[in-house]
Amino acid sequence: MKKPKTINGIILRKLRQESKLTQNTLAGFVDRSATYISYLECGKIPLTPYIKRRLVEIFGNRAQKLQRDTNNNEQQKHHHYRMLKKAS
Repeated sequence: MKKPKTINGIILRKLRQESKLTQNTLAGFVDRSATYISYLECGKIPLTPYIKRRLVEIFGNRAQKLQRDTNNNEQQKHHHYRMLKKAS
């Protein structure tokens, strides 16, 4: 297991582990793959507004600490999503 490289990754992993959820279980809750959750935790892909909303629904106010990544352009986001879609 790689260590998170972003503050969002650290927060997400901590929330998930405190809730005793696996990456696979959390992935099902947000309609994504376990690989997607792993990439979020490692900082390989950005936290999108949709995923942040879903995480707030799941973890409540504890997820308010998560910040939307703003340093990635839309092209990168779409590339990562297509790549993960193929992996599923």
